[in-house]
Amino acid sequence: MNSLSNSSDASVRKFLTAILEGSPPTNNDLVRTLDELVSAYHDTPDSFDESNDKEAPAGDYDRVSALLAKRFPDFGFYAVADPIDMKLEAPGVGDAIDDLADIVLDMQETIWRFENVSEADGNWYFRFSYYHWGIHIRALSLYLCHLNS
Repeated sequence: MNSLSNSSDASVRKFLTAILEGSPPTNNDLVRTLDELVSAYHDTPDSFDESNDKEAPAGDYDRVSALLAKRFPDFGFYAVADPIDMKLEAPGVGDAIDDLADIVLDMQETIWRFENVSEADGNWYFRFSYYHWGIHIRALSLYLCHLNS
């Protein structure tokens, strides 16, 4: 692996370890780990493995979210607004546990692709799925910022 893809693989593994193993991170440490994932996204090469004919096993959302709810019992719902909708009538509702669960599942699939398909496919999925996990990270980071203030 080159140093750039190794960086994304290492950042994903560091995130999963921090979130799922040992003592849960503090809010500040969690924000740092989330920022590292976003930084790794920007440093990951845009690649694609055309030979991939494998499908990752489906993640278990219910199991992951139940585990995270136990590890982060103070996390809850928060207000969100569409930053483009200037005629916003009412805020939406975000869920910090749902954010973490969705990020974890995307990162688990990224690792699965690194381990079972190829480095190029792991990099591709990490970058491709940013449209999903990146939104969750940005919303969760803002929530954590307010919790820490």
